[in-house]
Amino acid sequence: MHARNIFIGATFQLKKGKKGKKGYQALNIYQEIKRRIITLDLKPGQILEEKRLAEELKVGRTPVREALLLLKNGDWIVSLPNKSAYVKQVSLKDVKDLFESLALVERQTACLAAQRMTPELLNEVRKAHQETLSAVLKRDIWEIESCNQKFHQLIAEGSDNRYLISIHRDLRNKAERLAYLSIGSDFENSTTLDEHLSKLCSHHQQIVLCLEKKDVERMGRLSIEHIILFQNRIISYLTHSAAEATREALL
Repeated sequence: MHARNIFIGATFQLKKGKKGKKGYQALNIYQEIKRRIITLDLKPGQILEEKRLAEELKVGRTPVREALLLLKNGDWIVSLPNKSAYVKQVSLKDVKDLFESLALVERQTACLAAQRMTPELLNEVRKAHQETLSAVLKRDIWEIESCNQKFHQLIAEGSDNRYLISIHRDLRNKAERLAYLSIGSDFENSTTLDEHLSKLCSHHQQIVLCLEKKDVERMGRLSIEHIILFQNRIISYLTHSAAEATREALL
């Protein structure tokens, strides 16, 4: 299955900000490069040449330089003095640390949300769930991940704790590349993509019910189950990728 890439290569179009402010232009370029990193159009370790990016995106080098600085600050790329920037590699240690942290923060924010979620925000969560279902039916991988990200961020906002919301947002952003990979295709010796997406949507539906019933205990258990679902899918992807690399090396 192939994702429908958005704003890739020559199809990129600069959005119009208020009075064309440079800061808005840099943010737009940042989002585009980040999207390419997540979808592996820019692969781990790939060099990011400032001049080439500026020519490709038909913008000046200054906003590209500002966008690369944002990406560095967000831990998406590595940039050393007097050297070209490159896409950051994701190590097994990175994956382990990320899931340990996400499990703790996801559970805490979800449990608090089950107690504090406002009716207005709950409606937004329901809407995000329906958008995810729609994206799954269309098999639009990028849209599925975007809707999934929105769903969990809204729940974090329901915790009404600005520190946890900030930490959760940072962790979820770092998990975006893994999340996209986990739903990008089927892997050998793993549950099918259809089964995985069905389980994901089922979890989301149960999470909404927990919020409606203010069921904190069930929410705590379900949030961990949901992270384990994500983690197992990533393990399957990494195992599959390692096996493929080994086969290619033997040919």
